[in-house]
Amino acid sequence: RQGTIVDANPKFFEITGHAPCDVQGVHVNALLLDPHLAAIGRALLAAIRRQGIWRGELGFRSRQGRTIWSDMTVAAERAPGGAIGGFVLLGLDITQRKRAELSAIEERSRPEHTEGLLKDIVDTVPNGIVAYDSAGKVIFFNRA
Repeated sequence: RQGTIVDANPKFFEITGHAPCDVQGVHVNALLLDPHLAAIGRALLAAIRRQGIWRGELGFRSRQGRTIWSDMTVAAERAPGGAIGGFVLLGLDITQRKRAELSAIEERSRPEHTEGLLKDIVDTVPNGIVAYDSAGKVIFFNRA
């Protein structure tokens, strides 16, 4: 069946916590995070058919339910005559990097960070800026 896992190296099993019997014969989509991967899978396959290779980041679930991120390269394995006979997937565990990225995004989305950034920007404006509340009281002004 197309897309089923035939084999994986020992590091895959170490990182994911899966045993060979857990994944051999299972469709690769069963391990991916996003349950709506049909469109991604079609685009990925189209790119591999055109270029012979695809590279990107994919999230997987470990056996324990943890999220594991991989910088993935998928290459077509050509059969005699040029038809695609299978795929070889090479992945680099980038879970720590993705956690750091997500933490930074969360930090930047906090209101106090946004307010501080906005104040820093407004303070660099050479013209005076003053904000009043509905009662006419000054609630903010820049240094200009």
